[in-house]
Amino acid sequence: RLVNMMMFINVKRFSGSDAAGILASGWCGFSRVFWMWSIQGEVFSLSNLFIMDIMYAAWRFAYAEGRSGKFYEAKVGALICGLSLTNQHTSVLYIFPTALWVLFTLFKYDLADTYSL
Repeated sequence: RLVNMMMFINVKRFSGSDAAGILASGWCGFSRVFWMWSIQGEVFSLSNLFIMDIMYAAWRFAYAEGRSGKFYEAKVGALICGLSLTNQHTSVLYIFPTALWVLFTLFKYDLADTYSL
């Protein structure tokens, strides 16, 4: 399950603990609601994968070094956000604050101006 793998990677990187990653991905992966919606032909499981990918891209953006590194990670994150929005429009509830944070960070450290965007 790709979603559980991405959840493990994200939680491990955020917390620094393997046990926390295993617990979080296991808790999500074995929950009844997660399985009920994942086995149906819906957009739920792909949406979960995109949200985990957006979290991973946000983490990579936060720890990217240099101007070109930050811009590269912002572009990759924008691509993933665009793909996520084509899959399920409710992902905007996570994308909107993340995009505001990325823009705020770029402007705060003078890594971007209105012409470079």
